[in-house]
Amino acid sequence: MRERCCFAEAGSLRMDVIKMRLAAGENRMGWNFVKKVGVIACLTVFLVLPAPAWADVGDRPKKILFIFSSNFDYPCIALTRKGFSSAFSQHTHLGLPYSQEELQLSATEYEIDTHSLAASLKSKYAQDRQDLVVAGYKQATEFMIRYGTEIFGRIPVVFIGMDLENYETLELPANFSGIVAATSVQKNIELILKNHPATRKIHVIAGASPREQALLANTLAIGKSYEQRVEILGPEPLPYYHMLAMLNELRETEVVLYLTMQSDINRRLLAPTMVAQDISKAARVPVY
Repeated sequence: MRERCCFAEAGSLRMDVIKMRLAAGENRMGWNFVKKVGVIACLTVFLVLPAPAWADVGDRPKKILFIFSSNFDYPCIALTRKGFSSAFSQHTHLGLPYSQEELQLSATEYEIDTHSLAASLKSKYAQDRQDLVVAGYKQATEFMIRYGTEIFGRIPVVFIGMDLENYETLELPANFSGIVAATSVQKNIELILKNHPATRKIHVIAGASPREQALLANTLAIGKSYEQRVEILGPEPLPYYHMLAMLNELRETEVVLYLTMQSDINRRLLAPTMVAQDISKAARVPVY
């Protein structure tokens, strides 16, 4: 029996959530902290707004601004933008105009002058008031924590693409909310052994970036406590398609535990959700 991990589409928005934030025009937003554990945690982050009336007749349409940490062509961001575009196209009756900014905040080749960037955005949006900002990934969220009120006033901010590790390092203002994803290594391993008691090897798959390697090292360290029950192996240093070919050769007593992958050893940029789909197609064994 073949099993695949399930990832929600990057843009499958909870439009009712956005609606709630905009309709209320609220500046006091409670925390919506969600931990997803089990088979695998997915970074599906998205908006939350219930359904009061949008605005009185004659009021201008509510505006949403998406701010992304990297350029629009980055795989994760391209996938997210595609998902948002699809979701908004299905809710055209709401009349929600939205715009997007790419801030290059995650670039490592050069230092970004965030103060000048903030001043530029403040000038740009001084006569184009926004009602909600969606901050895409950690750097954009940090930027909004530091400059958001100065640029846009105290409007609601929804962060996306945040895992528990990143969330715990931030002090978020009351007008910030979002969904946080978390993975429990122990629970995944226990679930694998419960569902597949004949498992002899668990192959852990992760990307080559420093953060992904740190996550892998932590997973392997936790896995040592299971060494009497199952062998837990890290990935071989293979290019992306070689890795997929290797997974195709696994035997029925082996299982794949996929963490995340944004780049391979050749620095090929990847979208983690698309990697999950490729892995589930390539592997003939269960994928978690």
